[in-house]
Amino acid sequence: TDNCSVTTELTAGLASGATFPIGTTTVTYTATDASGNTSSASFDVTIEGLAPEIIMPANISVSNDAGACGAVVAFEATDATGIPASTITYDVQPNTFFPVGTTTVTATATNAVGSSTGSFTVTVVDNEAPNVVGQDFVVDLDANGDASISVSDINVGSTDNCEIANIALSATTFDCSNVGANTVN
Repeated sequence: TDNCSVTTELTAGLASGATFPIGTTTVTYTATDASGNTSSASFDVTIEGLAPEIIMPANISVSNDAGACGAVVAFEATDATGIPASTITYDVQPNTFFPVGTTTVTATATNAVGSSTGSFTVTVVDNEAPNVVGQDFVVDLDANGDASISVSDINVGSTDNCEIANIALSATTFDCSNVGANTVN
């Protein structure tokens, strides 16, 4: 107050209604009367943010992409708590190709106040059957009336989207009782 007219001016800090940064901001106003006399007053505005609290997606299980030994998997972790807003980073990015098996993904939400980390798993299951390519094969019995065959006699280019772990035949040895056509799986 003053016995004459006074003008008040913001001389340091941010104006009322402005968005203040996290931390302490000193605001100073200076009052000047008609005679040029001045007086200043300062106060601190302290803004405290909130650390993020990351929300992880549930564990994910998917089938392989057709013809691939894995799958491209989309996902997203979120944070609705952090002030200021957080930035979320991943050790394996969303929409990345994941191989068959289980991969742990770690995500971290970070802002000026702190960070929050969590993890979930992405499991890719190979549900694609191999493509078996075989051929007819004729084998002659030996002098004892016996014969045998191997996978290399029958298999002519079987493939799989991953790798073929094992190829087995339902029968590999034959004798006189097997003369004629035999079905081998």
